[in-house]
Amino acid sequence: MDYLRSASALSPLVFFLLRGLRPSCPGFSPFKERSRTHNSLDTNDDPENLWAADVKDVLKSVDVFLPNEQEACKTRGVRDIESALEALSRLSPSWVIKCGAQGAVAKHGSKRFSVPALQLSQSIPLER
Repeated sequence: MDYLRSASALSPLVFFLLRGLRPSCPGFSPFKERSRTHNSLDTNDDPENLWAADVKDVLKSVDVFLPNEQEACKTRGVRDIESALEALSRLSPSWVIKCGAQGAVAKHGSKRFSVPALQLSQSIPLER
């Protein structure tokens, strides 16, 4: 835990798979202990499809939440992305919802942004 406290940024991935760490996440600070620590969270999918309430406590402590559309809706217990956007705005100051081929929607404070998906070339040369 001392090693984690010394980090200048913290971004746990696959929240629902971190079974041993999850109980201590909501009260864990560096999630707000020092102003130089920046925290983001990408929950990934919940393989048990429970979408437990502990993620809400963690969201109150992160700087940026990075779900995809399904994760945004499931973590907030809503069926549509607009409802998820509204609920997320009350929990986290910044978030980015990944929308696959439609790009992404982001919000920071009262500013909302939409960006198209990157169009990757069909032929990407690989160096050997």
